[in-house]
Amino acid sequence: MAFNTFHPFPRLPTELRMQIWEAACRGLRQSFQAVHYVTLDEYTEMSPLKHNWDDSKPRNKSIYLWDAGLWTACQESRDVVAKHWGKQPRPYNDDDMLDCCSLEEYNHYDRIWPEEDSGRRVLMLHSRVDGEHWRQMVYPKYDLLCIVADDWEFLTSKWTEVSYWGIVLDAHNVAVEFDPSWNLSLENKTSTPFIEDVPASLEFLLRWLFGHIGNDGSPKPKLIVRDMDWILRHHINGPQIRDFDEEYVEVPAYELVPYISSGGDTTSIARDSTLSDFFDLLDQVYYEKSLEIYCYETFLDPCDWDYEIETSSHRLDIRDSFSILLSRTNQVER
Repeated sequence: MAFNTFHPFPRLPTELRMQIWEAACRGLRQSFQAVHYVTLDEYTEMSPLKHNWDDSKPRNKSIYLWDAGLWTACQESRDVVAKHWGKQPRPYNDDDMLDCCSLEEYNHYDRIWPEEDSGRRVLMLHSRVDGEHWRQMVYPKYDLLCIVADDWEFLTSKWTEVSYWGIVLDAHNVAVEFDPSWNLSLENKTSTPFIEDVPASLEFLLRWLFGHIGNDGSPKPKLIVRDMDWILRHHINGPQIRDFDEEYVEVPAYELVPYISSGGDTTSIARDSTLSDFFDLLDQVYYEKSLEIYCYETFLDPCDWDYEIETSSHRLDIRDSFSILLSRTNQVER
């Protein structure tokens, strides 16, 4: 076959077409940590974002859409991705297959799926788009789940159900996107134990934070921060983290400091202080509540903690309870 000749895809040899479809499938053992954007459906279960053709709304950049087009492109691609689907570990929610396939197909997968693999379980998310079922898989224990919502009030009201994800699905990496407008709602507040008078998205984050403080077994809140330039001063270990558009770097919140020329090995914010201000405001408004929760969870007496503060300058730092994901797009040189 001449390399300078263009051949429409349907005219390629069958063997070559099959190789292309195979190469397009998402591998069962990927070399990166996948980012998926998820929400809560009306049944309080984890759900993929609704598909829409409205270009005015942000595009869904979830890695779970990797195979979506293969289910709908043609019968040939569908056969290939279906074969891959049968090789994956049995999903947590395998009974949901009855919602997106025939009983005959369900029984087929039920026979061929490998038995439960406690090391790498998958969760199936499915969407019905233009009459077609898109089957999407996530690995809750390894992938990163970013929670988004059109209605944060509903999601916040169902916080208990969301908090079970970490237990039931063994989901260790859960995030929300940082919203700079949160600062406006905190700027004029004084120390308070109340969280109901803030935006619903911030209330969701605070409930998550207070559920994590003093409880290392719960997922640490992660914030995806966009549109903020940052400088990396040291090598970061760990897997590559990415969605369809961007790669991210994860750093502990306490390492992220405003830029100074002699900043040592910290990861620095180049110009924007919005994120630093946010943590300062959280500390100002919710430190006492955070300390009360921490002492309760760890069986400490707040008075003893106050004594430690006076004698050793030790202080509960809210930043210790957060991890930050920074977009490589915003990384700048020193």
